[in-house]
Amino acid sequence: MPRVENLGSSVDEWHQTRGDGSSTHDVCLNCHRKLIANSHVFDEVLKPYNVGEPHGENGWGGEVEHPDYEHEEYSCEVCNKPLKYGDN
Repeated sequence: MPRVENLGSSVDEWHQTRGDGSSTHDVCLNCHRKLIANSHVFDEVLKPYNVGEPHGENGWGGEVEHPDYEHEEYSCEVCNKPLKYGDN
């Protein structure tokens, strides 16, 4: 955690026809907590990036696999905070 993905049945249907996975975004632990409370809270910031991918009706969530943030240079895509070990 916390790499989140675009969620919803419309995204699932799009995936089945295209074969592409849903868009994912890396967020810090604090922003992830806000998404748990409201999966649409960052809809204006987190956008699908695959051509034709719909914005999922279930918002952003899940716990998608990602590299260890301690050894990579990633930033939260909402608040731009550098991601560290504690954000894993």
